[in-house]
Amino acid sequence: MHLLKTQPLPLSDAVGARTSVLNHTTLEVFRQVCGLELVNDPHADWTCQPVIHATMDIAGDESALLLVALPEEVAIGMAQRLAGFDVPFDGRDMTHAMEDLTLILADHLRARLRHKGINITLSAPVVERGEGEILPVPYRYVKRVMLASGLGPVLVGILER
Repeated sequence: MHLLKTQPLPLSDAVGARTSVLNHTTLEVFRQVCGLELVNDPHADWTCQPVIHATMDIAGDESALLLVALPEEVAIGMAQRLAGFDVPFDGRDMTHAMEDLTLILADHLRARLRHKGINITLSAPVVERGEGEILPVPYRYVKRVMLASGLGPVLVGILER
């Protein structure tokens, strides 16, 4: 087993300065796991859409959150591809599918950062539903990736206090 010796970096440097890590990881996971091709779309419209989102605490030198947010149509399509059967938006299976997707994305992100010499630990995901884009208070975006799929917009972000 090879142990990495790393210098701790503030999370904003670890993720924010390596802006392609979150973007590439998200594109790869959605393509491989859900069969969804995503493209960058900084103008995605989130207004007045039912949204399901998951957050995970990221522990490094600073506390942060990983945020994954999907509007209803995208969430239903993702969950069907992930589970192999129809998943209602308001059901418990949707919560589990969102947890699974977020865990997979987080594990891939952690592996890519570890390869760059940055170690992070992650909590279990917390899934909630709401309207429009979600930004947990008192956090701000360090990195925000707005993407589009054939089903609608996808938002993934790293947030810090």
